[in-house]
Amino acid sequence: MIASDNMREFPENYNSWFPLIKEYFWELNAWGYAVTTKELYSSNAQYQLVLLTKMGVLTLDQVNSFKREDLLSVVSKIRNFQGIKSFRRFIESKLTRKYWALGFNSNYKDLESFKTNNIWHALHYKSEDKSKTAEDARKRFAQIKEGDYILIKGMGGRHDLKIHYAGIVKGKDENRKVLEFYSRDIELYHGKAPKGTGAGIWYDTIVSVQRHVDIKRLFDTTPVNPHPDLTLSQMEPEKDILSTDIPLNYILYGPPGTGKTYELNQWKEEFTDYEVSLSEEDLLGRLAEEYSWWKLIAALLYNSGSMTVPELVSHPLIREKHNPDKPTKPNQIVWSQLQLHTIHESNTVNHTRKHEPAIFDKGENSRWHVDKDIIDQDLTDVKELAEQIENISKSEGETTENRHYSFVTFHQSFTYEDFVEGLKPVLQADDAALQDSAEIGYRIEKGIFYRSCLKALKLAGYQSFTDCFQDSKEERKEKFQNAAPYALFIDEINRGNVSAIFGELITLIEQDKRMGEDQEIWVNLPYDKNLPFAVPPNLYILGTMNTADRSVEALDTALRRRFAFKEVAPQPQLLSAPVLLWALWEKDWDYEWENEKWINHETALLALLSGKVIDQDAYRLLGETEDREAGRTGNIFKNIVTFNGLALDTLLTTINQRIALLIDQDHTIGHSYLLSVIGASDCERVLLDIFYDKLIPLLKEYFYGDFGKIGLILGESFVEKQPARSVEFASFKMDDQEIFREKSTYQIIDYRLPELREGFLKAVTSIYQTTEQR
Repeated sequence: MIASDNMREFPENYNSWFPLIKEYFWELNAWGYAVTTKELYSSNAQYQLVLLTKMGVLTLDQVNSFKREDLLSVVSKIRNFQGIKSFRRFIESKLTRKYWALGFNSNYKDLESFKTNNIWHALHYKSEDKSKTAEDARKRFAQIKEGDYILIKGMGGRHDLKIHYAGIVKGKDENRKVLEFYSRDIELYHGKAPKGTGAGIWYDTIVSVQRHVDIKRLFDTTPVNPHPDLTLSQMEPEKDILSTDIPLNYILYGPPGTGKTYELNQWKEEFTDYEVSLSEEDLLGRLAEEYSWWKLIAALLYNSGSMTVPELVSHPLIREKHNPDKPTKPNQIVWSQLQLHTIHESNTVNHTRKHEPAIFDKGENSRWHVDKDIIDQDLTDVKELAEQIENISKSEGETTENRHYSFVTFHQSFTYEDFVEGLKPVLQADDAALQDSAEIGYRIEKGIFYRSCLKALKLAGYQSFTDCFQDSKEERKEKFQNAAPYALFIDEINRGNVSAIFGELITLIEQDKRMGEDQEIWVNLPYDKNLPFAVPPNLYILGTMNTADRSVEALDTALRRRFAFKEVAPQPQLLSAPVLLWALWEKDWDYEWENEKWINHETALLALLSGKVIDQDAYRLLGETEDREAGRTGNIFKNIVTFNGLALDTLLTTINQRIALLIDQDHTIGHSYLLSVIGASDCERVLLDIFYDKLIPLLKEYFYGDFGKIGLILGESFVEKQPARSVEFASFKMDDQEIFREKSTYQIIDYRLPELREGFLKAVTSIYQTTEQR
């Protein structure tokens, strides 16, 4: 669809995408990536091309460079204003740029030659060298491609890293192992080498740099254009990590059905990296977090056949599993787990306490193995784990979705022990530290908040809280300024006893009390008393609160002071007939006009709204020429479609005005209850279900079953007074018992009954119509 001349100004909170988009476009042109019209259509990217010209980010000539003869086609399918992020993912999927750090083998003559001639050829392993180090280096070299960003690095001192050269791969000779570069004029880094989960081993000849914080710090994001004929306006520096200005501690509040959880889910996009290649360390870290010690060991032995304890301990998966803050050494844990699960008939292991499953045994040369038959038959999850470990090296480099957030829903039984840390019962066989105690013991288990803090910490390059605590305050501040954000989403935050759940964290979550800030506070948690703990400044705590839930209490005043609040109110305008019809168009955009499914959806919605298309040609043309925002003005169907029937926006407004008068504004009803009519093949039936499955039960809860007040909301078309009935009470003397004989009773009219179904829409309309209109 062609954009309107009166296009609204693009949201300012997307400014942080502009530098990236400019850079992507330059690179697509520079490296000659093919972008076909079909790909533009399938990704819904073409609208973004036009938007970017409107914003001055691109010129029309630059857009034409994609496919000059098809510019009209490029702008003929304009859809909406919501695709900027999908467009970014599309461009990234075309570029799939990677970042590499290359060594020069300490030969400074070679280094000077590399820098002067813009080349690199320091992969000097002989062809007969089949060592893992050589094979890994060859494998990484094979993954380097034109357009990738590179650094030439040197190592020395106490893990000091010095960058000598930065460039972009211009050409590659696979046989001679030579890379040719364009140089990049950036400030070259000199400081500590990245460390922690996903940082890579920086003494390797070729290091794949994958973490956001390392890329930002080492490579710089300002592009240097090697092609003078491809010019772009000066890029604005990226000021914020997030594209939207979200407070660190933020709560969305409002009545049910207003879209609080929907908006929370939209925020997840801000904490998700798309097209990110996870390193082997990151993938192993996920498995280490998910599986117990004995299962990890069993999977490794299943794949290898046999291993010694030192070989197991040196495996990256075991290194990821071990918590460096714990006093127990990894070899002690591995050894005890092997003994605990040794087969009962073992001739080489004499251990009095053995537990199921008994699957390990030790052979010659102290090499351990696992009973594969038991795993194949009874422990299928271990077999699946073994397959995942086996495939990790194959999957490294694949594009994926990297989520930097956790999600939890509070409830009345949720406690500090669930949120931060607590003692949890554990069977002896599951924990090496309990091997000599009773069958059931207890261990400290970290809650979702603690784990979220740790993940946010690792995004800044730290491996543990102790690691961060030992760093200087200035270093902490600098690292967190460049760290990617992490979020903890808390749905229904007021359903839990928040003051008890947060405990001492009420103070620690304040912005100026977090790590690296002026008033930073470190504490010792109740159970791990010897370990420092603080809240990272890149951790966002984002929650929702239902104001109509009478089963919960208000938020603790101390906690309320530490959160910013945003009211999410009902939006009846989203239920207006033109907007509903436009939403149906957008939902069914991929259908042809003659598609039976589209026709069914369109017919059902027009029937519900008593809409009539009076100019079919103009109606279809609108689908080709207007933008979505115009639809929200209500003028898009003027003189083309008429609506004379049910007005859902007026219905919701009327109901909410009456509820606000009888109770309060916090108990109004959200628009999302009625949005499900969009795309239904029988809209009337869906609306009927909404009334009897959701709205009426909600009103019963609001008014404690007082049908008289429900009648004041819905009217006599839904609530009818029962005729007086003669009721014989039990034999009992009570004052004023006759009053109850005269008490009025009411009932809800059930339009789900076949004989009443025909009158449903008229009854709904009567809710908001005046006496004269009826």
